[in-house]
Amino acid sequence: MPRIFFFFFSIALSLYGQNQTSYVTNPLPENSLPFRLSITQAPFSLPVGLQAYVAGRANQEWLLLAGRTYGLHGFTGDTFPVVSQNTSLFVFNPSTGITASRSLTDPSSQLSQEQIDQLAVTNALYFQGNGSNTLYVIGGYGYNTETGAYETKSVLTAIDVPGLIRWVKQEPNAKSAASCLRQVSNPLLQVTGGVMFQANAHQPYLVGLGQNFTGVYTTNSNGNYTQQIRSFQVIDTGKNFSVQPYSQPTPIPTYRRRDLNIMPIIKQVGSSLEQAFVVLGGVFTPGANAGAWTIPIEIASNGSSKMLDASNPNTFAQGMNNYHCAHTGLYSKKTGEMYLLLFGGISFLYSVNGGFYNPGGSFTQDSGLGFTNDVTTIQIDSSGNYQQYFMSATYPSIPPSFGTSPSPELLFGASAIFLPAQGVPLYPNGVIILDQIVASPTLLGYIVGGIQSSAPETTSEVGNVDTRASSYIFSVMLLPP
Repeated sequence: MPRIFFFFFSIALSLYGQNQTSYVTNPLPENSLPFRLSITQAPFSLPVGLQAYVAGRANQEWLLLAGRTYGLHGFTGDTFPVVSQNTSLFVFNPSTGITASRSLTDPSSQLSQEQIDQLAVTNALYFQGNGSNTLYVIGGYGYNTETGAYETKSVLTAIDVPGLIRWVKQEPNAKSAASCLRQVSNPLLQVTGGVMFQANAHQPYLVGLGQNFTGVYTTNSNGNYTQQIRSFQVIDTGKNFSVQPYSQPTPIPTYRRRDLNIMPIIKQVGSSLEQAFVVLGGVFTPGANAGAWTIPIEIASNGSSKMLDASNPNTFAQGMNNYHCAHTGLYSKKTGEMYLLLFGGISFLYSVNGGFYNPGGSFTQDSGLGFTNDVTTIQIDSSGNYQQYFMSATYPSIPPSFGTSPSPELLFGASAIFLPAQGVPLYPNGVIILDQIVASPTLLGYIVGGIQSSAPETTSEVGNVDTRASSYIFSVMLLPP
């Protein structure tokens, strides 16, 4: 795009004060990146739509649980209907495209109703360490059958992933589902819409941001935001299971964020590589005209954190893919550059007619934070500088069959998960080793589920008219520049 366009674009954004910053950093074309991307529809799909769920892995198989089988929540009435809670477990094998499923309510599960409620939440936090068969699931928002109330759970569940997969597939000598779980409760864990992570076994587990929401969700309602990076140790011997909280940091107002992307990164420090994390975007800024957070927060492996300088007008301010979406990261030791890939979702900025890549294309803003198919890469260079790049790759064009005023194509990515392909070289924290990818093209992995929307802005306050939970699976390929 001509530079004059971005000059006027920046002025227009400076008049807008709903987001964390009065400006966002202009996206650049992908030309200077060392790769391109391609997104295609896979020849298989989930048996039902699923979004805001949890994923764990054992060998080539993925265990999918929790989440919702409905689209975007409503804003009046029964906004998170119990019927939309996912009470099934799914085992997905990308190498075969075969999915098995089994209901948590199957009597052979031997689960209590309380446990079923805890495993049917939405926006739970989860983490599975490199090489571990144990998937940890924290909190999440859902229904309490005994009390009839909606709440954020305070439970940490340790799941034996191979064992639970065997139960789902009804293999001989499989244990009951209940036998594959161990649980402990702690108020520190009463969080939804945040992220759980750990750098390595010698560092604490971290709960990044999120909130504790109680009751029925309505327009402009808020929970108790943590505004913290919480740290704790899990004492797990396989038999004994407990949580040991560390001293927690003072809440920070600019950490009032949820439903966001917190991603592991690799960076060069002296002669060694270190694992760290970065917080991107998130919602919502306080006030009647709540908007998106734009300034990244950097988190060290021990949980200490700092936000980039929001008072400096030259500081990177994220304008695209602000809400939680399918994502992954790549790092090149040769150049010291980290690349954070964000696939669609919900965004303040969005492209018109393909942005840079079509005649007459441009970018515009959506103060309501609308759905988008736009894909971007945030680069963190060897000096720690950030820049967002608009990618030519986008989701396949699939016409919607629902909606009040449908757009030409469905919009994907929000509350979806990226599952890396078998054999893709990974650092211990899950970042893809870019320097070891030599074949072209290379399958990086799959975007699974999420929300599909028939329009950038949904028009229905009640019900599920303009959005659905997606059963689509998309393949992501890495291409040469």
